[in-house]
Amino acid sequence: MDADILFGEHEPFLDKFGRELRFIKFFPNVNRIQCWQINMGTVSSCNATCMSIPVSEVSKKVLEEIGVWQKMSSESRTAFDQSEQQVKATVIDRMKQARKARKPRSEYAHIPREITCPCGKVDKIAPGVFVKKANLLCINDEVEQQKIADFIASYRCAECVPRRRGRQRNPLYKDIPRSVPCSKCGKDCVINAKAVYEQTKGKKPAIKKYCDEYLCRKCNPEWGSWLKGKRRGKKCKPENEGFPKKVKCIGCGKEISIVPDQIRKKAKRMKVTVEHLLANYRCRSCGGVVPHKKRRKKK
Repeated sequence: MDADILFGEHEPFLDKFGRELRFIKFFPNVNRIQCWQINMGTVSSCNATCMSIPVSEVSKKVLEEIGVWQKMSSESRTAFDQSEQQVKATVIDRMKQARKARKPRSEYAHIPREITCPCGKVDKIAPGVFVKKANLLCINDEVEQQKIADFIASYRCAECVPRRRGRQRNPLYKDIPRSVPCSKCGKDCVINAKAVYEQTKGKKPAIKKYCDEYLCRKCNPEWGSWLKGKRRGKKCKPENEGFPKKVKCIGCGKEISIVPDQIRKKAKRMKVTVEHLLANYRCRSCGGVVPHKKRRKKK
């Protein structure tokens, strides 16, 4: 059912927090209002909460509209008005303090609000920003006027000198270029500044030597040369060179892919040589599983 059908007899009103409430009853002895707060109201369902709020959470105008102000005692009305005046006085006091914290406009009287670029474009600039960028002291003297003139003369707009956006680069990498040409084929390659700094310790001669002798992945024989053949994937360990990748089961005759390290561990548990295990290998279906020792649970 619709919320207006259920709570149509209860007058709606808003509190100071912007909540939509429905008036039920006023209790003058405790100065509280009983009301409904409708959480969800649709054609098919409705969810509401019965609650009690103090009169201080509702404005005086709303209290008069729902008929609560007339039912309040004179002492309660006086206390309500004093509380409202105290809140307003606190807000005004805070605004005055905020105005005092701001610098008076007289200090910025000699600061220009606009700067003209040599290209003819006029940019507006706040006095506080101008003071910070020109390193001023807000004292109208000859020294400060000279600083203002120097800043205006050296100013360039964003179109003449585009500003770099985003995070600034680490100052430790200032001598490391972002990209270098391959010393063999001339291809322009992006390099990792952090890796170069760790390798060269940030020394300029070592960085120059690294950039002059840099080889791209295609021209570097010590990087990725094993990928140029048919074999791809992770390079195997030196001790696994020549180790068979598959072995034939003596039971069913099926070829099983094996891992060298696992075969060595299995041969060690069975107390046989690797050659003997490969010659008499059995798959899991043919009973080639080596049972592990069960650990006893600690009581």
